[in-house]
Amino acid sequence: MYIISNNTSSSRIPSKFTNRVSTYISKVQIKLLNIIICIKHELLRQKKRESEKMKTEISHILDLHHSKKFFDSENVLLDKLTNNIKKTQTNKYEKLRQKEMEKLNIRVVPQWFRNLTQIEIPHNIQWLLSLGPKYALASDNEKFPLFKFIADGENIIQTVKDRDMQEIARNNFTTLIQDHLKKKTTSFRDKFICQTLEDTKRFLKQNKQLIILNADKGNVTVVMDKKEYDSKIQTVVNDISTYRVLKRDPTNKLQEKNNELVQRMFNNGNIDAQEKKFLLCKNANTPRIYGLPKIHKENIPVRPICSSIDSPSYNLCKYVVKILEKVTMSSKYNVKDSTEFKNKVGGTYIYDDECLVSFDVVSLFPSIPVDVALEIISSKWDEIKEYTTLTRELFLTIVKFCIKENRYFKYNEKIYEQRTGMPMGSPASPVIADIVMEELLTRFEMEAKCKPRLLTKYVDDLFAIVKTDEVENMLKELNSYNKNIRFTVEVEKDGQLPYLDTLINTHNNKIYFDWYKKPTASGRLINYNSHHERKTILNTAKNFISRVLTISDRIYHGKNIAIIKKTLEENEFPSNLINKLIRNFKIRTSNDEATRET
Repeated sequence: MYIISNNTSSSRIPSKFTNRVSTYISKVQIKLLNIIICIKHELLRQKKRESEKMKTEISHILDLHHSKKFFDSENVLLDKLTNNIKKTQTNKYEKLRQKEMEKLNIRVVPQWFRNLTQIEIPHNIQWLLSLGPKYALASDNEKFPLFKFIADGENIIQTVKDRDMQEIARNNFTTLIQDHLKKKTTSFRDKFICQTLEDTKRFLKQNKQLIILNADKGNVTVVMDKKEYDSKIQTVVNDISTYRVLKRDPTNKLQEKNNELVQRMFNNGNIDAQEKKFLLCKNANTPRIYGLPKIHKENIPVRPICSSIDSPSYNLCKYVVKILEKVTMSSKYNVKDSTEFKNKVGGTYIYDDECLVSFDVVSLFPSIPVDVALEIISSKWDEIKEYTTLTRELFLTIVKFCIKENRYFKYNEKIYEQRTGMPMGSPASPVIADIVMEELLTRFEMEAKCKPRLLTKYVDDLFAIVKTDEVENMLKELNSYNKNIRFTVEVEKDGQLPYLDTLINTHNNKIYFDWYKKPTASGRLINYNSHHERKTILNTAKNFISRVLTISDRIYHGKNIAIIKKTLEENEFPSNLINKLIRNFKIRTSNDEATRET
Protein backbone atom coordinates (compact mmCIF):
# COMPACT_ATOMS: atom_id res chain seq x y z
CA MET A 1 0.00 0.00 0.00
CA TYR A 2 1.31 3.46 -0.91
CA ILE A 3 1.15 6.35 1.51
CA ILE A 4 0.07 9.44 -0.44
CA SER A 5 1.12 12.66 1.27
CA ASN A 6 2.54 16.10 0.46
CA ASN A 7 6.01 14.68 0.99
CA THR A 8 6.03 12.33 -2.00
CA SER A 9 9.79 11.87 -1.72
CA SER A 10 9.38 9.99 1.56
CA SER A 11 6.80 7.54 0.16
CA ARG A 12 7.48 4.38 -1.80
CA ILE A 13 6.18 5.87 -5.07
CA PRO A 14 8.53 5.19 -8.02
CA SER A 15 10.52 8.32 -8.83
CA LYS A 16 9.18 8.66 -12.40
CA PHE A 17 5.64 9.13 -10.98
CA THR A 18 6.62 11.54 -8.19
CA ASN A 19 5.99 14.74 -10.16
CA ARG A 20 2.64 13.51 -11.47
CA VAL A 21 1.50 12.55 -7.97
CA SER A 22 2.69 15.88 -6.52
CA THR A 23 0.81 17.79 -9.23
CA TYR A 24 -2.36 15.78 -8.60
CA ILE A 25 -2.14 16.31 -4.82
CA SER A 26 -1.64 20.04 -5.37
CA LYS A 27 -4.73 20.21 -7.63
CA VAL A 28 -6.84 18.30 -5.11
CA GLN A 29 -5.67 20.60 -2.29
CA ILE A 30 -6.57 23.69 -4.34
CA LYS A 31 -10.04 22.28 -5.14
CA LEU A 32 -10.65 21.44 -1.48
CA LEU A 33 -9.47 24.92 -0.47
CA ASN A 34 -11.87 26.48 -2.99
CA ILE A 35 -14.74 24.41 -1.57
CA ILE A 36 -13.86 25.54 1.98
CA ILE A 37 -13.77 29.17 0.81
CA CYS A 38 -17.22 28.74 -0.81
CA ILE A 39 -18.57 27.24 2.43
CA LYS A 40 -17.14 30.15 4.45
CA HIS A 41 -18.72 32.68 2.09
CA GLU A 42 -22.09 30.96 2.41
CA LEU A 43 -21.78 30.95 6.22
CA LEU A 44 -20.93 34.66 6.13
CA ARG A 45 -23.99 35.38 4.00
CA GLN A 46 -26.10 33.36 6.44
CA LYS A 47 -24.68 35.30 9.43
CA LYS A 48 -25.31 38.57 7.60
CA ARG A 49 -28.98 37.65 7.09
CA GLU A 50 -29.29 36.72 10.79
CA SER A 51 -27.60 39.99 11.73
CA GLU A 52 -30.02 42.03 9.59
CA LYS A 53 -32.95 40.20 11.17
CA MET A 54 -31.66 40.92 14.70
CA LYS A 55 -31.07 44.55 13.77
CA THR A 56 -34.68 44.88 12.67
CA GLU A 57 -35.96 43.29 15.93
CA ILE A 58 -33.80 45.62 18.07
CA SER A 59 -35.11 48.63 16.12
CA HIS A 60 -38.65 47.57 16.98
CA ILE A 61 -37.86 47.10 20.70
CA LEU A 62 -35.94 50.37 21.26
CA ASP A 63 -36.96 53.88 20.37
CA LEU A 64 -35.16 55.75 17.56
CA HIS A 65 -32.73 57.65 19.84
CA HIS A 66 -31.60 54.61 21.85
CA SER A 67 -31.40 52.29 18.84
CA LYS A 68 -29.21 54.80 16.97
CA LYS A 69 -26.93 55.18 19.99
CA PHE A 70 -26.70 51.40 20.34
CA PHE A 71 -25.91 50.79 16.65
CA ASP A 72 -23.33 53.59 16.59
CA SER A 73 -21.45 52.08 19.54
CA GLU A 74 -21.64 48.63 17.90
CA ASN A 75 -20.31 50.03 14.60
CA VAL A 76 -17.33 51.57 16.40
CA LEU A 77 -16.51 48.18 17.92
CA LEU A 78 -17.09 46.48 14.56
CA ASP A 79 -14.74 48.87 12.73
CA LYS A 80 -12.05 48.39 15.35
CA LEU A 81 -12.39 44.61 15.22
CA THR A 82 -12.48 44.61 11.38
CA ASN A 83 -9.35 46.74 11.15
CA ASN A 84 -7.47 44.52 13.59
CA ILE A 85 -8.48 41.35 11.73
CA LYS A 86 -7.68 42.94 8.37
CA LYS A 87 -4.27 44.02 9.60
CA THR A 88 -3.53 40.54 10.96
CA GLN A 89 -4.67 38.82 7.77
CA THR A 90 -2.74 41.29 5.58
CA ASN A 91 0.44 40.57 7.54
CA LYS A 92 -0.19 36.83 7.15
CA TYR A 93 -0.75 37.29 3.41
CA GLU A 94 2.45 39.35 3.02
CA LYS A 95 4.45 36.71 4.90
CA LEU A 96 3.01 33.95 2.70
CA ARG A 97 3.71 35.97 -0.43
CA GLN A 98 7.27 36.71 0.74
CA LYS A 99 7.76 33.01 1.40
CA GLU A 100 6.44 32.21 -2.09
CA MET A 101 8.75 34.83 -3.63
CA GLU A 102 11.76 33.29 -1.88
CA LYS A 103 10.68 29.84 -3.04
CA LEU A 104 10.40 31.07 -6.65
CA ASN A 105 13.68 33.03 -6.39
CA ILE A 106 11.81 36.31 -6.89
CA ARG A 107 14.28 39.09 -6.08
CA VAL A 108 15.00 42.53 -7.47
CA VAL A 109 18.47 43.02 -8.95
CA PRO A 110 19.25 46.59 -7.76
CA GLN A 111 21.02 47.57 -11.01
CA TRP A 112 17.89 46.77 -13.06
CA PHE A 113 15.44 49.15 -11.38
CA ARG A 114 15.53 52.82 -10.42
CA ASN A 115 12.70 54.64 -8.64
CA LEU A 116 13.10 58.42 -9.03
CA THR A 117 9.89 59.25 -7.15
CA GLN A 118 8.93 59.53 -3.49
CA ILE A 119 6.24 56.85 -3.87
CA GLU A 120 7.02 53.48 -2.31
CA ILE A 121 6.60 50.71 -4.87
CA PRO A 122 5.78 47.19 -3.57
CA HIS A 123 8.62 44.71 -3.85
CA ASN A 124 6.79 42.30 -6.19
CA ILE A 125 5.88 45.16 -8.57
CA GLN A 126 9.49 46.39 -8.57
CA TRP A 127 10.57 42.87 -9.49
CA LEU A 128 8.15 42.56 -12.42
CA LEU A 129 9.06 46.00 -13.82
CA SER A 130 12.77 45.25 -13.39
CA LEU A 131 12.51 42.31 -15.82
CA GLY A 132 12.22 44.88 -18.61
CA PRO A 133 10.02 45.29 -21.70
CA LYS A 134 11.56 42.27 -23.47
CA TYR A 135 10.34 39.79 -20.85
CA ALA A 136 7.63 37.64 -22.50
CA LEU A 137 4.72 36.90 -20.17
CA ALA A 138 2.81 33.63 -20.12
CA SER A 139 -0.37 33.82 -22.19
CA ASP A 140 -3.81 32.64 -21.16
CA ASN A 141 -5.35 30.50 -23.92
CA GLU A 142 -8.84 31.66 -22.94
CA LYS A 143 -7.91 35.33 -23.36
CA PHE A 144 -5.41 34.87 -26.19
CA PRO A 145 -6.58 36.78 -29.33
CA LEU A 146 -5.97 33.81 -31.62
CA PHE A 147 -7.74 35.10 -34.75
CA LYS A 148 -6.06 38.51 -34.54
CA PHE A 149 -2.72 36.74 -34.01
CA ILE A 150 -3.26 34.59 -37.13
CA ALA A 151 -4.36 37.59 -39.21
CA ASP A 152 -1.35 39.68 -38.14
CA GLY A 153 0.98 36.76 -38.81
CA GLU A 154 -0.41 36.24 -42.31
CA ASN A 155 -0.04 39.96 -43.06
CA ILE A 156 3.63 39.78 -42.11
CA ILE A 157 4.15 36.62 -44.19
CA GLN A 158 2.65 38.38 -47.21
CA THR A 159 5.49 40.92 -47.10
CA VAL A 160 7.95 38.13 -48.04
CA LYS A 161 8.44 38.28 -51.82
CA ASP A 162 9.64 34.70 -52.45
CA ARG A 163 6.73 32.20 -52.54
CA ASP A 164 8.81 29.30 -51.22
CA MET A 165 10.03 31.41 -48.30
CA GLN A 166 6.40 32.37 -47.65
CA GLU A 167 5.44 28.71 -47.30
CA ILE A 168 8.37 28.01 -44.96
CA ALA A 169 7.40 31.00 -42.80
CA ARG A 170 3.74 29.88 -42.82
CA ASN A 171 4.67 26.35 -41.71
CA ASN A 172 6.87 27.71 -38.89
CA PHE A 173 4.05 30.03 -37.85
CA THR A 174 1.56 27.14 -37.82
CA THR A 175 3.91 25.12 -35.59
CA LEU A 176 4.13 28.02 -33.13
CA ILE A 177 0.33 28.26 -32.95
CA GLN A 178 -0.05 24.50 -32.43
CA ASP A 179 2.59 24.49 -29.68
CA HIS A 180 0.80 27.34 -27.97
CA LEU A 181 -2.62 25.66 -28.13
CA LYS A 182 -1.22 22.37 -26.78
CA LYS A 183 0.14 24.09 -23.68
CA LYS A 184 -2.50 23.66 -20.98
CA THR A 185 -0.61 23.81 -17.70
CA THR A 186 0.62 26.98 -16.03
CA SER A 187 3.47 26.89 -13.53
CA PHE A 188 3.24 28.42 -10.05
CA ARG A 189 5.73 31.03 -11.20
CA ASP A 190 3.54 32.03 -14.14
CA LYS A 191 0.52 32.24 -11.85
CA PHE A 192 2.51 34.45 -9.49
CA ILE A 193 3.57 36.68 -12.40
CA CYS A 194 -0.03 36.94 -13.67
CA GLN A 195 -1.17 37.97 -10.21
CA THR A 196 1.71 40.44 -9.93
CA LEU A 197 0.80 41.83 -13.35
CA GLU A 198 -2.73 42.53 -12.11
CA ASP A 199 -1.28 44.11 -8.95
CA THR A 200 0.98 46.27 -11.14
CA LYS A 201 -1.91 47.43 -13.34
CA ARG A 202 -3.94 48.27 -10.25
CA PHE A 203 -1.01 50.11 -8.65
CA LEU A 204 -0.32 52.19 -11.78
CA LYS A 205 -4.02 52.96 -12.15
CA GLN A 206 -4.04 54.27 -8.59
CA ASN A 207 -0.82 56.24 -9.22
CA LYS A 208 -1.45 57.80 -12.62
CA GLN A 209 1.24 60.39 -11.95
CA LEU A 210 3.92 57.72 -12.57
CA ILE A 211 5.54 56.89 -15.90
CA ILE A 212 7.64 53.79 -16.66
CA LEU A 213 10.66 54.30 -18.94
CA ASN A 214 13.85 52.63 -20.09
CA ALA A 215 17.07 54.41 -19.14
CA ASP A 216 19.15 56.02 -21.91
CA LYS A 217 21.99 53.59 -21.24
CA GLY A 218 22.45 50.34 -19.38
CA ASN A 219 19.05 48.65 -19.95
CA VAL A 220 17.50 49.83 -16.67
CA THR A 221 13.80 50.30 -15.85
CA VAL A 222 13.14 53.81 -14.52
CA VAL A 223 10.06 55.12 -12.71
CA MET A 224 9.54 58.90 -12.95
CA ASP A 225 6.89 61.41 -12.03
CA LYS A 226 5.00 62.49 -15.18
CA LYS A 227 5.26 66.18 -14.27
CA GLU A 228 9.03 65.93 -13.85
CA TYR A 229 9.32 63.98 -17.12
CA ASP A 230 7.20 66.56 -18.96
CA SER A 231 9.30 69.39 -17.51
CA LYS A 232 12.50 67.77 -18.79
CA ILE A 233 11.05 67.24 -22.29
CA GLN A 234 9.76 70.83 -22.36
CA THR A 235 13.28 72.02 -21.51
CA VAL A 236 14.50 70.22 -24.65
CA VAL A 237 11.79 71.34 -27.11
CA ASN A 238 11.75 74.93 -25.83
CA ASP A 239 15.35 75.45 -26.96
CA ILE A 240 14.64 78.05 -29.66
CA SER A 241 18.09 77.65 -31.19
CA THR A 242 17.27 74.02 -32.06
CA TYR A 243 13.47 73.87 -32.49
CA ARG A 244 10.57 76.11 -33.45
CA VAL A 245 6.80 75.67 -33.15
CA LEU A 246 4.86 75.20 -36.41
CA LYS A 247 1.40 76.69 -36.89
CA ARG A 248 0.01 73.56 -38.57
CA ASP A 249 0.81 69.87 -38.96
CA PRO A 250 2.58 69.30 -42.32
CA THR A 251 1.92 65.52 -42.36
CA ASN A 252 -0.75 65.50 -45.10
CA LYS A 253 1.27 67.83 -47.33
CA LEU A 254 4.42 65.71 -46.90
CA GLN A 255 2.45 62.53 -47.57
CA GLU A 256 1.27 63.97 -50.88
CA LYS A 257 4.83 64.91 -51.85
CA ASN A 258 6.10 61.47 -50.88
CA ASN A 259 3.53 59.83 -53.14
CA GLU A 260 4.33 62.23 -56.00
CA LEU A 261 8.02 61.22 -55.79
CA VAL A 262 7.11 57.52 -55.69
CA GLN A 263 4.82 57.91 -58.71
CA ARG A 264 7.64 59.67 -60.54
CA MET A 265 10.01 56.79 -59.75
CA PHE A 266 7.42 54.30 -61.03
CA ASN A 267 6.78 56.29 -64.23
CA ASN A 268 10.54 56.38 -64.89
CA GLY A 269 10.79 52.62 -64.47
CA ASN A 270 13.00 52.86 -61.35
CA ILE A 271 10.66 50.70 -59.26
CA ASP A 272 8.08 48.00 -60.00
CA ALA A 273 4.44 47.87 -58.85
CA GLN A 274 5.25 45.96 -55.66
CA GLU A 275 7.95 48.46 -54.64
CA LYS A 276 5.59 51.32 -55.45
CA LYS A 277 2.94 49.79 -53.15
CA PHE A 278 5.51 49.56 -50.34
CA LEU A 279 6.76 53.16 -50.77
CA LEU A 280 3.35 54.81 -51.10
CA CYS A 281 2.02 56.34 -47.88
CA LYS A 282 -1.75 56.37 -47.22
CA ASN A 283 -2.27 57.00 -43.50
CA ALA A 284 0.87 58.75 -42.28
CA ASN A 285 1.45 59.45 -38.60
CA THR A 286 3.13 62.52 -37.21
CA PRO A 287 6.56 61.64 -35.70
CA ARG A 288 6.51 61.64 -31.89
CA ILE A 289 9.25 62.69 -29.50
CA TYR A 290 9.96 61.04 -26.16
CA GLY A 291 12.85 61.09 -23.71
CA LEU A 292 15.09 58.50 -22.10
CA PRO A 293 16.42 59.50 -18.66
CA LYS A 294 20.23 59.72 -18.35
CA ILE A 295 20.41 58.22 -14.87
CA HIS A 296 24.23 58.29 -14.96
CA LYS A 297 24.29 62.11 -15.15
CA GLU A 298 23.64 64.82 -12.57
CA ASN A 299 20.03 66.07 -12.37
CA ILE A 300 19.07 63.20 -14.71
CA PRO A 301 18.39 65.00 -18.01
CA VAL A 302 16.60 63.17 -20.84
CA ARG A 303 17.91 62.19 -24.26
CA PRO A 304 15.32 63.16 -26.90
CA ILE A 305 14.33 60.30 -29.21
CA CYS A 306 12.00 60.76 -32.17
CA SER A 307 9.95 57.86 -33.50
CA SER A 308 9.39 58.26 -37.26
CA ILE A 309 7.72 54.90 -37.87
CA ASP A 310 4.82 55.32 -40.33
CA SER A 311 5.75 58.98 -40.90
CA PRO A 312 5.34 60.34 -44.47
CA SER A 313 8.91 59.62 -45.63
CA TYR A 314 9.70 56.55 -43.51
CA ASN A 315 9.68 53.87 -46.22
CA LEU A 316 11.25 56.18 -48.81
CA CYS A 317 14.08 56.84 -46.35
CA LYS A 318 14.68 53.08 -46.02
CA TYR A 319 14.82 52.85 -49.83
CA VAL A 320 17.53 55.55 -49.88
CA VAL A 321 19.42 53.82 -47.07
CA LYS A 322 19.73 50.56 -49.06
CA ILE A 323 21.50 52.50 -51.82
CA LEU A 324 23.78 54.60 -49.61
CA GLU A 325 24.78 51.65 -47.40
CA LYS A 326 26.51 50.08 -50.42
CA VAL A 327 28.67 53.20 -50.73
CA THR A 328 29.79 52.94 -47.09
CA MET A 329 30.85 49.30 -47.52
CA SER A 330 34.08 50.44 -49.21
CA SER A 331 35.11 52.56 -46.19
CA LYS A 332 38.73 52.11 -45.13
CA TYR A 333 38.01 53.45 -41.64
CA ASN A 334 34.80 51.65 -40.60
CA VAL A 335 34.67 48.70 -38.24
CA LYS A 336 31.28 47.03 -37.90
CA ASP A 337 31.74 45.79 -34.31
CA SER A 338 34.22 45.12 -31.50
CA THR A 339 35.36 41.80 -32.98
CA GLU A 340 36.36 43.41 -36.27
CA PHE A 341 38.03 46.24 -34.34
CA LYS A 342 40.07 43.72 -32.33
CA ASN A 343 41.10 41.81 -35.47
CA LYS A 344 42.19 45.06 -37.10
CA VAL A 345 44.11 46.55 -34.19
CA GLY A 346 45.09 43.63 -31.94
CA GLY A 347 48.81 42.96 -31.57
CA THR A 348 49.80 46.36 -33.01
CA TYR A 349 53.17 47.62 -31.77
CA ILE A 350 53.07 50.94 -29.88
CA TYR A 351 56.21 53.05 -29.95
CA ASP A 352 57.37 54.84 -26.82
CA ASP A 353 56.44 58.27 -28.20
CA GLU A 354 52.90 57.17 -29.15
CA CYS A 355 49.63 56.87 -27.27
CA LEU A 356 46.09 55.57 -27.77
CA VAL A 357 43.28 58.12 -28.16
CA SER A 358 39.56 58.16 -28.97
CA PHE A 359 37.59 61.05 -30.44
CA ASP A 360 33.84 61.47 -30.14
CA VAL A 361 31.45 63.90 -31.88
CA VAL A 362 29.21 65.92 -29.56
CA SER A 363 25.55 65.25 -30.54
CA LEU A 364 26.29 63.83 -34.00
CA PHE A 365 22.93 64.07 -35.81
CA PRO A 366 22.04 67.65 -34.75
CA SER A 367 25.64 68.70 -35.54
CA ILE A 368 25.71 67.77 -39.23
CA PRO A 369 24.45 70.59 -41.49
CA VAL A 370 21.98 69.18 -44.03
CA ASP A 371 23.37 71.31 -46.88
CA VAL A 372 26.87 69.96 -46.21
CA ALA A 373 25.51 66.40 -46.21
CA LEU A 374 23.70 66.97 -49.53
CA GLU A 375 26.83 68.48 -51.06
CA ILE A 376 28.94 65.46 -50.03
CA ILE A 377 26.36 62.99 -51.36
CA SER A 378 26.23 64.92 -54.64
CA SER A 379 30.04 64.74 -54.91
CA LYS A 380 29.87 60.93 -54.56
CA TRP A 381 27.39 60.47 -57.39
CA ASP A 382 29.86 58.49 -59.50
CA GLU A 383 29.88 55.83 -56.76
CA ILE A 384 26.16 56.04 -55.98
CA LYS A 385 24.94 55.68 -59.58
CA GLU A 386 26.39 52.15 -59.66
CA TYR A 387 23.64 51.06 -57.24
CA THR A 388 20.55 52.85 -58.61
CA THR A 389 18.74 53.65 -61.87
CA LEU A 390 17.53 57.00 -60.47
CA THR A 391 18.80 60.16 -62.10
CA ARG A 392 21.12 62.37 -60.06
CA GLU A 393 18.50 65.13 -59.86
CA LEU A 394 15.71 62.80 -58.66
CA PHE A 395 17.95 60.97 -56.17
CA LEU A 396 19.12 64.23 -54.56
CA THR A 397 15.52 65.51 -54.49
CA ILE A 398 14.46 62.40 -52.60
CA VAL A 399 17.38 62.65 -50.15
CA LYS A 400 16.62 66.32 -49.52
CA PHE A 401 12.96 65.48 -48.95
CA CYS A 402 13.93 62.80 -46.43
CA ILE A 403 16.45 64.74 -44.36
CA LYS A 404 15.45 68.40 -44.74
CA GLU A 405 11.69 68.54 -45.18
CA ASN A 406 10.81 65.84 -42.62
CA ARG A 407 12.51 67.30 -39.55
CA TYR A 408 9.41 67.68 -37.40
CA PHE A 409 7.60 65.96 -34.53
CA LYS A 410 4.70 66.28 -32.12
CA TYR A 411 4.68 66.71 -28.35
CA ASN A 412 1.69 67.61 -26.15
CA GLU A 413 -0.45 68.57 -29.16
CA LYS A 414 2.18 70.99 -30.46
CA ILE A 415 4.13 70.52 -33.70
CA TYR A 416 7.84 71.34 -33.60
CA GLU A 417 10.38 71.62 -36.39
CA GLN A 418 14.06 70.87 -35.94
CA ARG A 419 15.96 73.91 -37.22
CA THR A 420 19.34 72.35 -37.95
CA GLY A 421 21.08 69.02 -38.34
CA MET A 422 19.91 65.59 -39.46
CA PRO A 423 16.37 64.57 -38.44
CA MET A 424 16.17 62.51 -35.25
CA GLY A 425 14.59 59.10 -35.77
CA SER A 426 14.94 59.08 -39.55
CA PRO A 427 16.31 55.78 -40.96
CA ALA A 428 18.45 57.87 -43.34
CA SER A 429 20.29 59.88 -40.66
CA PRO A 430 22.80 57.20 -39.49
CA VAL A 431 24.06 56.23 -42.96
CA ILE A 432 24.29 59.85 -44.16
CA ALA A 433 26.12 60.82 -40.96
CA ASP A 434 28.52 57.95 -41.66
CA ILE A 435 29.18 59.26 -45.19
CA VAL A 436 29.84 62.77 -43.83
CA MET A 437 32.24 61.40 -41.22
CA GLU A 438 34.02 59.35 -43.90
CA GLU A 439 34.50 62.46 -46.03
CA LEU A 440 35.76 64.45 -43.05
CA LEU A 441 38.38 61.79 -42.21
CA THR A 442 39.47 61.51 -45.84
CA ARG A 443 40.05 65.27 -45.99
CA PHE A 444 41.78 65.16 -42.62
CA GLU A 445 44.29 62.51 -43.73
CA MET A 446 44.96 64.39 -46.97
CA GLU A 447 45.46 67.83 -45.40
CA ALA A 448 46.53 67.36 -41.79
CA LYS A 449 50.12 67.92 -40.75
CA CYS A 450 49.86 65.59 -37.74
CA LYS A 451 48.51 62.33 -39.08
CA PRO A 452 47.79 59.29 -36.89
CA ARG A 453 49.59 56.05 -37.67
CA LEU A 454 46.34 54.13 -37.36
CA LEU A 455 42.76 55.46 -37.57
CA THR A 456 39.41 53.60 -37.35
CA LYS A 457 35.79 54.66 -36.98
CA TYR A 458 32.59 53.23 -35.53
CA VAL A 459 29.77 55.72 -36.39
CA ASP A 460 31.07 58.86 -34.60
CA ASP A 461 33.64 57.16 -32.35
CA LEU A 462 37.20 57.39 -33.67
CA PHE A 463 40.19 55.40 -32.45
CA ALA A 464 43.72 56.45 -33.31
CA ILE A 465 47.36 55.75 -32.50
CA VAL A 466 49.02 59.17 -32.39
CA LYS A 467 52.31 60.65 -31.30
CA THR A 468 51.75 61.85 -27.74
CA ASP A 469 52.80 65.43 -28.40
CA GLU A 470 50.42 65.72 -31.40
CA VAL A 471 47.11 64.80 -29.73
CA GLU A 472 45.99 68.40 -29.17
CA ASN A 473 46.99 69.40 -32.70
CA MET A 474 44.95 66.52 -34.11
CA LEU A 475 41.92 67.61 -32.06
CA LYS A 476 42.26 71.17 -33.41
CA GLU A 477 42.55 69.85 -36.98
CA LEU A 478 39.38 67.74 -36.61
CA ASN A 479 37.46 70.67 -35.13
CA SER A 480 38.56 73.01 -37.92
CA TYR A 481 36.56 71.38 -40.74
CA ASN A 482 33.11 72.52 -39.66
CA LYS A 483 32.12 74.78 -36.79
CA ASN A 484 29.06 72.61 -36.03
CA ILE A 485 30.89 69.28 -35.82
CA ARG A 486 32.82 69.35 -32.54
CA PHE A 487 35.04 66.52 -31.29
CA THR A 488 36.09 65.65 -27.76
CA VAL A 489 39.16 63.53 -26.99
CA GLU A 490 40.01 60.82 -24.44
CA VAL A 491 43.65 59.79 -24.00
CA GLU A 492 44.79 56.47 -22.56
CA LYS A 493 45.38 56.48 -18.83
CA ASP A 494 47.80 54.07 -17.14
CA GLY A 495 48.10 52.19 -20.42
CA GLN A 496 44.34 51.67 -20.75
CA LEU A 497 41.65 53.13 -23.02
CA PRO A 498 37.97 52.04 -23.23
CA TYR A 499 36.59 51.92 -26.77
CA LEU A 500 33.25 50.41 -27.83
CA ASP A 501 32.87 47.50 -25.36
CA THR A 502 36.59 46.75 -25.16
CA LEU A 503 39.28 47.89 -22.77
CA ILE A 504 42.49 48.35 -24.76
CA ASN A 505 45.61 47.64 -22.71
CA THR A 506 49.21 48.33 -23.68
CA HIS A 507 51.87 46.01 -22.26
CA ASN A 508 55.46 45.78 -23.44
CA ASN A 509 54.54 48.08 -26.35
CA LYS A 510 51.81 45.76 -27.62
CA ILE A 511 48.02 46.05 -27.61
CA TYR A 512 45.87 43.54 -25.70
CA PHE A 513 42.08 43.46 -25.43
CA ASP A 514 39.80 42.94 -22.46
CA TRP A 515 36.01 43.06 -22.37
CA TYR A 516 34.80 46.37 -20.97
CA LYS A 517 31.61 46.64 -18.97
CA LYS A 518 30.55 50.28 -18.83
CA PRO A 519 29.64 51.68 -15.39
CA THR A 520 26.12 52.31 -16.72
CA ALA A 521 25.60 48.68 -17.85
CA SER A 522 23.06 46.79 -15.71
CA GLY A 523 23.77 43.29 -17.06
CA ARG A 524 20.07 42.68 -17.75
CA LEU A 525 19.48 40.19 -20.59
CA ILE A 526 16.41 38.25 -21.71
CA ASN A 527 15.49 36.33 -18.56
CA TYR A 528 15.80 32.53 -18.64
CA ASN A 529 12.15 32.18 -17.51
CA SER A 530 10.84 34.53 -20.19
CA HIS A 531 8.30 32.90 -22.52
CA HIS A 532 10.43 33.34 -25.62
CA GLU A 533 11.31 30.39 -27.82
CA ARG A 534 13.81 28.11 -26.12
CA LYS A 535 16.22 28.77 -29.02
CA THR A 536 16.03 32.53 -28.40
CA ILE A 537 16.76 32.09 -24.69
CA LEU A 538 19.79 29.89 -25.38
CA ASN A 539 21.08 32.22 -28.09
CA THR A 540 20.93 35.10 -25.61
CA ALA A 541 23.38 33.30 -23.33
CA LYS A 542 25.52 31.94 -26.20
CA ASN A 543 25.88 35.37 -27.81
CA PHE A 544 26.78 36.97 -24.49
CA ILE A 545 29.44 34.34 -23.76
CA SER A 546 30.80 34.55 -27.30
CA ARG A 547 30.95 38.36 -27.31
CA VAL A 548 32.76 38.62 -23.97
CA LEU A 549 35.31 35.87 -24.64
CA THR A 550 35.87 36.63 -28.33
CA ILE A 551 36.80 40.29 -27.83
CA SER A 552 39.00 39.57 -24.80
CA ASP A 553 42.41 37.95 -24.96
CA ARG A 554 42.97 34.65 -23.12
CA ILE A 555 44.84 36.27 -20.22
CA TYR A 556 41.53 37.91 -19.19
CA HIS A 557 39.26 34.87 -19.70
CA GLY A 558 39.36 33.67 -16.07
CA LYS A 559 38.11 37.01 -14.74
CA ASN A 560 35.53 37.38 -17.51
CA ILE A 561 34.12 33.87 -17.08
CA ALA A 562 33.39 34.73 -13.43
CA ILE A 563 31.52 37.87 -14.62
CA ILE A 564 29.64 35.84 -17.25
CA LYS A 565 28.48 33.33 -14.62
CA LYS A 566 27.35 36.06 -12.23
CA THR A 567 25.48 37.94 -14.97
CA LEU A 568 23.68 34.86 -16.32
CA GLU A 569 22.79 33.67 -12.80
CA GLU A 570 21.23 37.09 -12.11
CA ASN A 571 19.16 36.49 -15.23
CA GLU A 572 18.12 33.14 -13.68
CA PHE A 573 20.03 30.82 -16.03
CA PRO A 574 20.76 27.49 -14.25
CA SER A 575 24.40 27.02 -13.21
CA ASN A 576 24.74 23.65 -14.99
CA LEU A 577 23.49 25.19 -18.25
CA ILE A 578 25.90 28.14 -17.92
CA ASN A 579 28.86 25.78 -17.39
CA LYS A 580 27.76 23.66 -20.36
CA LEU A 581 27.51 26.68 -22.70
CA ILE A 582 30.93 28.01 -21.62
CA ARG A 583 32.45 24.54 -22.12
CA ASN A 584 30.86 24.24 -25.58
CA PHE A 585 32.24 27.66 -26.56
CA LYS A 586 35.76 26.64 -25.51
CA ILE A 587 35.53 23.35 -27.46
CA ARG A 588 34.22 25.13 -30.57
CA THR A 589 36.95 27.80 -30.34
CA SER A 590 39.66 25.16 -29.95
CA ASN A 591 38.35 23.24 -32.98
CA ASP A 592 38.25 26.43 -35.07
CA GLU A 593 41.85 27.24 -34.13
CA ALA A 594 42.97 23.71 -34.98
CA THR A 595 41.22 23.95 -38.37
CA ARG A 596 42.92 27.27 -39.17
CA GLU A 597 46.36 25.86 -38.26
CA THR A 598 45.90 22.88 -40.61
